[in-house]
Amino acid sequence: MRSPIKKALAFTLSEVLITLVIIGVLAAIVIPSLNNQMQWMQYRSGVVKAKSILDQALLKYSETNGNLIECGYWKVNPYGGGAICEGYDKKGNCTGWIFKESGDNLPSDYNGRFTDCQDLYKSFKRNMNVIKDCDSSAYTAGCISEDMEGLDTIYKGKNEDMGDYDANKQTAGIPEFRKANIRAGKAFITADGMIFMPYGSFYCPIMLVDVNGQKGPNKWGHDIHGFIAKISDIKSNPTFLPYIQSTAYVEAGGRTTFHVLYKKTH
Repeated sequence: MRSPIKKALAFTLSEVLITLVIIGVLAAIVIPSLNNQMQWMQYRSGVVKAKSILDQALLKYSETNGNLIECGYWKVNPYGGGAICEGYDKKGNCTGWIFKESGDNLPSDYNGRFTDCQDLYKSFKRNMNVIKDCDSSAYTAGCISEDMEGLDTIYKGKNEDMGDYDANKQTAGIPEFRKANIRAGKAFITADGMIFMPYGSFYCPIMLVDVNGQKGPNKWGHDIHGFIAKISDIKSNPTFLPYIQSTAYVEAGGRTTFHVLYKKTH
């Protein structure tokens, strides 16, 4: 007697299609998340490296000169703070800063000590393997990209009705990081592709760093992060701390420098 013929097991076409659809849906959910996590890991690695480079440059300068470095903002203002802008011109620029209570002018070291900043900046460039130096006109000289924003344009981007006057007023205390001033300012590129952009005439107590150069997205809080040199007192050397701690300085989807450095998750 013949054995009954066993029916071959197989997936129907509809079952295969359903499986493929499920796999596609899961991939659409998981892959962008993984890519985002990988991107933030790369940004964080760059930010950590940039801080280390700046810290080492400070140490090198201190060892070479053998004295205290006067280039940094106070961690705690010895004058108690309380400075306000005494007025604004027709473009929204601050005409001068005074003490809120007394109305007196601020002392020259109200914000910090900056005597050594220009020498420190020159030392940075000597010791940081610079391959391109834009001593002025950073944009037209080719150090920074066209799509890099300034704090004024970031403010306007977040507030559709904001005009130039209000954007300038919002950035009255940090005018050198307006877009036009960044473009006209200094920058240098190191061999690993990082772009360092100092704050105005002080040169380096505040430093923006594009950690992956001109590759993009060239956005604040993504690949562009800031560091500020701060001193505890007149007997202390400065240390670099995160400058971008406010989300107001971050473009959409970005993270503050503090968050990138010190938070475990993104």
